[in-house]
Amino acid sequence: MDIYDDGTEVFLDVEQMRVYRGLVYFTYLNNNLKPNDELGTLSETGYVEGNCATLGYRLLSTTFYKQQMARGGERGTFTPENPELKYAAINSIIAGLIGVVCGRYNLN
Repeated sequence: MDIYDDGTEVFLDVEQMRVYRGLVYFTYLNNNLKPNDELGTLSETGYVEGNCATLGYRLLSTTFYKQQMARGGERGTFTPENPELKYAAINSIIAGLIGVVCGRYNLN
């Protein structure tokens, strides 16, 4: 778990980490102290495909929850048809998550 300046807690689900064809796949949980949108979302989970060498990633799905720690019922799930390839900034949360998963599998 990491805690950021705004109080956001980020958890990595170590049971869900996988490597397939040189890419890593993992699930994270963002836990917010305050709602992060007009709907009152207090937490979200995301399923990510990451590239250790380039820090490229695709957000494969995101599920939003009414309460912290992915409780209180789902507000909805977003699963893009063709997830956009993005590149993580070096000091970003997503880069940190990719780094942890890649380190676990000695892919750095």
